[in-house]
Formats: sequence, structure tokens, C-alpha cells
Amino acid sequence: MFFFTLLLLLVTHSLWMQLNSTASPQIPWFEFLCQFPQTIERGFLAALVLAAILLIFSASESLTRRVIRVVYFVSFTGLVLLDQHRLQPWTLQLLLFSIVLSLAPRRDGLSCCRALVIILYAYSAISKIDLAFLDGQGQLLLDGLLKPFGVDNEMWSRQTKRALAASFPVGELLVACLLVPQRTRGIGLVGATLMHLMILVALGPWGLNHENGVLIWNVYFLFQNFILFRKPSEAAESDPSPRKASSWIAIGVTGLFAILPSLENWGWYDHWPAWAVYSARPERVEVLVDESIVASLSPSLQSLCGRPAPLDVRVPIVLDRWSFQTRDCPIYPQARYRVALANALLRKQVDSQSITIEISSTPNRFTGKREKHVFHGWKEIDQLRKNYRLNTQARILE
Repeated sequence: MFFFTLLLLLVTHSLWMQLNSTASPQIPWFEFLCQFPQTIERGFLAALVLAAILLIFSASESLTRRVIRVVYFVSFTGLVLLDQHRLQPWTLQLLLFSIVLSLAPRRDGLSCCRALVIILYAYSAISKIDLAFLDGQGQLLLDGLLKPFGVDNEMWSRQTKRALAASFPVGELLVACLLVPQRTRGIGLVGATLMHLMILVALGPWGLNHENGVLIWNVYFLFQNFILFRKPSEAAESDPSPRKASSWIAIGVTGLFAILPSLENWGWYDHWPAWAVYSARPERVEVLVDESIVASLSPSLQSLCGRPAPLDVRVPIVLDRWSFQTRDCPIYPQARYRVALANALLRKQVDSQSITIEISSTPNRFTGKREKHVFHGWKEIDQLRKNYRLNTQARILE
């Protein structure tokens, strides 16, 4: 776990080491953090790296190891609070694991980790059970899986393609169910291993050539699942010692994060923390500027300009491209974050008459249709930002 923390921090170093700037703004979760000192942020990063290194080389359970785990959790959480983009799915998983393993003895801590993995698989599968996934991300994953083998599905029927795309969430949900009972965990472990190997093929360099962080996270699952779901020893299985109060707190944390993702359906919880990964659930946000002002934009912003739609005089600013170029990872999918990012990147260079943001809602599960809302000019965009419950203001530069 801690080795993979360092590895993931390394391959996404721009997300953690690149301090707040005009070209790479940070959007904290709460407005009062906008003036948080960058020197303390550097301290958080140093403490996190040091704690992860110490935890790799301190195998025995002791008070010192638990204290180091607390330092790991606090510094990691501090960094995430300073930028919403840092709450990558792997970040949340590692944070949750660090909480339950810090609170509970090994037996109960590993049980909570097993439950969290099953919860992740279940909600991830449920997020893909909709028509938009079958026709969108599901087809993309299918193409990535077939590409390394030179298989062309262009002539396949729509029904066949949808059925194959549907096998992704069905298989993931089946794996989650098989991992619950002790007697079927061996089958579930084999299924989970095959699932992550397929994802690595689909997203790897011979498939869709996805970011390194995403690939390493899936490799981490291969090792993690073997440790968590292999058959336990009889001594560990029949441990009669009573649970401590801290174990019940860890179980409570696990239960809380089993419930929170369900709120995503009503917009009360973000998509990634609800494990909606490789999913069509997130809203679509398109940022458009008048073609006439593109030449006056900075070179960094011009590099984000996409092709305008036919007969449209507006040019899209591709925020996903900004994330890949600047942060080496996928962009945080929430509309709130994307609107805040557009405001931070474009406010000083684009006048109010030249900016439009179009937001397409989460798709209907059965029809795949989205509702589009258009916001023209900074006044309407500012009103939109005020409607969000969490912060949409970038950190103030020191």
C-alpha cells in the first residue's frame, strides 16, 4: 500500500508538487483554505513521503507505526483539502485504508479493507448500469480491449456491442457478490484478477494508452486483492479475542462509506467518491469562447482550444486536455470543479461577452438523455458558482 502511494505520487507528481499558479490553479474544498500558506503545503507533502517510506520499512505493529500512520493520513488529507483535483479514486481508497488500519487491529482492519473493496466494486458496477455507458464509455472500453488483438468491431450490430459493453458492469457486480461469502472468495479473487488484467489491456499502451496513474492503480489491485481475499489461516479465522472500541470506530467508518455513495444519485455526493469510475454518470461541461479572441489568449490557453462545431463561431476550451498536459492525470469530473477551473483559467483573459459554459446533466439511466443548461457571460457563471455548496474559488497566489 505505502510503496504504491509513493509510486502513484511519483507518476502524478504534477498534481502534488506543482504549487498553485495562474496556469495551474488549485480549487480547495472550502473557501477559507484559499489563503492557506504554501509553505505548510510543502510540509504536508514532505511528511507524507517520509511517513510512507517509514511505513514500508516498519513491519511490526507498534505504537510508533500507528503514530506514523496518523501522520500519513493527516498530511495526505491536508493535501487533498487544498485541491479538489487531488481526490483521485486511488487517493480516497488509500485514505480509507489508512483510517481503518490505524484504528483497528490487523484482523478487523483487514476485514474493513475487504468490505471497502467490495463496496467499491458494487458501486462502480451500479454506476455503469445505464444506456449512456452502453453507448459511450462501454464502447470505448470494448474498443480498447479488442485493439491489441487487431479485432475490428465496426461491422458488429448495435445490439451485440451493447451486450458486450453490458458484460463489464455485470461482471464487476458478480465479482463483488462472490467476494462476500468466505466459500466463494476464491472464485471472486480469480474474477477480480481477470477483470483488472482486462482493464490493463484495454487502458494500456496497446489499447487506449491511458495515464500511468490509472494503470498503476489497477496493478495495485492485483497485489491488494491477493492479500485481502486469499484464504486466511485457521488461527486468524478463529481468533476469539473481543473487538476493541477502536475496531468499532473502524467498522463505523466503513459503514459510513458504504452509505455515502448512494447519495450520488441525488447530487449530494461527488461521482468519484461514489466510485463512478469509467462511468457516464458525470455531467458534461463545455467551455466555449468566441473565435475572434483566440489569438489574444496566452499560448498555454491556445493549446487547449479544440475545433469549433460546424457553423459555430465559438471555440471549445478542452479542460480535459489541460489536466493531462498540466497534472498528468484525469480531470476531477464534477461540474462544480470544472466551472471553478474555467473561471480561474479564463477570467483575466476572456471578457464577459465572449464566454459561454454549457452543462449537460447526468444522463437518464434508461434513455441516456441529458438536460442542457447554458450560462452566458461571467455574471450568469458567477451566479451558477454561488449555487454550489462547496467552494469554486481558486487559491490566492502568495
